[in-house]
Amino acid sequence: MKRKLILIIVISISFIVAAAIYWPIIQYARELNNMEKQAGYLIDKVEAYKKEHHNFPNIWMI
Repeated sequence: MKRKLILIIVISISFIVAAAIYWPIIQYARELNNMEKQAGYLIDKVEAYKKEHHNFPNIWMI
């Protein structure tokens, strides 16, 4: 009975420590995902602006 209690306590502490270690990593991954989405949105906006306002002739096709 005493061994089971010690085992449960050790597993519980291990779980808490693992959660404390991995939580910042998960948060950082979420931040990176948001930054990638924002960068993709900005790139799309810039490309749309360039297509709309910069209609330079292609000199290689002349």
